Amino acid sequence: MQTGAKVTSQQDETMVKHEIETNFEGNITPEMVEDFQKEVFAWKKDYFKRHPIKGALIVTFVTLRIFYGLFFLFAFNQKYSKRWMTTDIMQKHFRQRYQELKPNSFSARYLKFFGIPFYKPIAWVLVPSQLIIALSMVSGTATRKNGALSLFILLNIAAGGYGNPTLPPFIINAIFLSVLPSGQWLGFDQILCKRFPNNSLFV
Repeated sequence: MQTGAKVTSQQDETMVKHEIETNFEGNITPEMVEDFQKEVFAWKKDYFKRHPIKGALIVTFVTLRIFYGLFFLFAFNQKYSKRWMTTDIMQKHFRQRYQELKPNSFSARYLKFFGIPFYKPIAWVLVPSQLIIALSMVSGTATRKNGALSLFILLNIAAGGYGNPTLPPFIINAIFLSVLPSGQWLGFDQILCKRFPNNSLFV
């Protein structure tokens, strides 16, 4: 196991040195390798020249994050305008879906014992959460925490039998959002983390 870890470490170091070699001329010092690894992303032309692939991936992911937020904003608007929080429309959706499912399936049991009886508190959690997630993703504020919140909501949607081909990509995106500090790349997390370094919301 130690030999495998050592080989992996050597491979990573070789990859780093290779990328440095493509951007710098002359001898490579240990200090250059360390600085390269610790370099923080910045919206500067020099950074994108030194890290074209990494920069392109970050831009793509931040763009996806914003569209992800707009999707949740649209979902919030649909539910809020149809008064999901103050009517029994959510219960009607649950009952209709329950009739379409096999009685002994997990989703049917989920709706029967949880979704339908507790539709009102679920609506009061779901609708505001979608607005919070939308604002978070668009503004880049507390993105990792709200990425985890969106993952929780999506998994509950899947548990209720509302899965469709578009759901897995959203779940995968939510996982990345809860892991990667995209708010540090573009958003208020970058500012708030410096002002409140001990607050885990903005890391």
